[in-house]
Amino acid sequence: MPNGAADIWKPHMVGMVIWSVLLAAIALGWVLRHRSISRGIRSAMALSEGTFVGPVPEAPRVSVLIAAKDEETNIETAVRTMLDQDYPNFELIVIDDRSTDRTGQILESLRAERNDDRLKVVHVRELREGWFGKNNAMREGVAIADGEWLCFGDADCRQTSRRTLSTAVRFAPPIVCRCPWFRPWILT
Repeated sequence: MPNGAADIWKPHMVGMVIWSVLLAAIALGWVLRHRSISRGIRSAMALSEGTFVGPVPEAPRVSVLIAAKDEETNIETAVRTMLDQDYPNFELIVIDDRSTDRTGQILESLRAERNDDRLKVVHVRELREGWFGKNNAMREGVAIADGEWLCFGDADCRQTSRRTLSTAVRFAPPIVCRCPWFRPWILT
C-alpha cells in the first residue's frame, strides 16, 4: 500500500478503535447487569403458602389509599378484599373522585354495614386549582392518612390473598430516611 493510502486510513482506524472500546464497555456492562439480576432471582424466596411466616412483628402502621371514579361495579369487591387482609395495623382510605354513578353510595353503605374504624371514605366534589383527576384524589387521601407507610391501590383491583399487605410489608426494603416529611410507600 502506498504511504499516502495509509495516511488516509489512520483517522478511520482511530475512530473504529474508539467505537470498538465503547461497544466492548457497553457489552461488559450488560453482562455484569445480567449476572447481577440472575443472582438476585436465584436468591429470592418464592412466595407460597409454605414460605409465609405471618405478618411482621411490631407491624408499622400502613395507610392503604384507593381512588375511585365511577367504579360502582368494582368498588365493593376492592374494599371488602382489602379489609379482609390479615395485616394487623392498617387503615383503608377510599377516595370517591367525583363519581357520577353509585360509587359514593356503595362506599357509604359499606362504611355503615361494616362499622370498621379502619375504613375512611373521602368524597371529592371538585378539583383544586392546578390539580387533575387521580393525582388530586390521592393527595386528598394522603392528607388524612396517619400511616408510617403508604400503599396505593386501584378500585378495580381485588386481593386474591388475605396476605397481600403482610407480604408487601415483610419484603419491603428497609427505610433509609426517617425524615418527618418523608413516608415510604408501597404499590400493589
